[in-house]
Amino acid sequence: MSINKVIYLRLRGLLIIVICIFIVLVARLAYLQVYQHDYYMFRAEKNRYAKLPIPAPRGGKLSIGTAIRLLPTSPVTGGSIWWIWIRIR
Repeated sequence: MSINKVIYLRLRGLLIIVICIFIVLVARLAYLQVYQHDYYMFRAEKNRYAKLPIPAPRGGKLSIGTAIRLLPTSPVTGGSIWWIWIRIR
């Protein structure tokens, strides 16, 4: 066998393998999109409408260096936030 024929046979084998992989991927895509459509649509809808409570903690005290910042202990309403700075000597 000549070198050209060996190279031709290897490239032909590689092409067949690539085409087979492509066919398998297209078949899997068709299976997921056509046959599993309802299952994934249900999961997407269930995921989209989930309600998660997110608490907004307020209150507490922070100490920064020589100053103390006091935060309100009740929920902030009306967009007003008040700060009290106490200077420690």
